[in-house]
Amino acid sequence: MGEPNGAFFSNPYSADSNKTYTLITGGSAGGLRTGIAQKAPSPAFDAKGDSLAAAIIKPTNFAGIRFGLATTSGPAISVSGGHLSGQIDGLVAEWNKQVFKQGNSVTGTYSAKTRRYVLTWSALIKGGPFNGFTGHWRLQGTFSPA
Repeated sequence: MGEPNGAFFSNPYSADSNKTYTLITGGSAGGLRTGIAQKAPSPAFDAKGDSLAAAIIKPTNFAGIRFGLATTSGPAISVSGGHLSGQIDGLVAEWNKQVFKQGNSVTGTYSAKTRRYVLTWSALIKGGPFNGFTGHWRLQGTFSPA
C-alpha cells in the first residue's frame, strides 16, 4: 500500500521478508471469480474487526487485523492474445469493521498453454485511517473455467 508521500506502508505482520508486500492466498472459492458477485458474509466482521470474507482470499493479517476481499458485482475480464484487461469495479477490502472500495480497471497477462494469469491495478483509498493511501494489487494464479 502506497502512502500519500510516495513511501510504501510496512506491514509488520507480512509473511514476506519485504514487509511492504502483504502476501495473500486463495480463499474458499479458489480466488476471484468473474461474472458473479462474491459478497461478504453477514455479519462481515467478528468482534475484533477481523474480516470474515473468505471466498476470494483467506483473511490476512494487516497491521494486526485480518482483511478480506469481496465483490459487490461480477468482475469482467477479457483476453486478447496474452493480454488481459477488464473491470473489477465492485471489489472491496474489508478491514477493522470498515469497507474500502479497491476495484478499478485491471490489466495483466495470460498464458493459454499453462493457464497462468497475473492481474495488476491500483486504487485510491477513501476514508478511514488509510485515507489518501493507494492500494497496489497483484493477483496471480491459474485460470479454472467453471
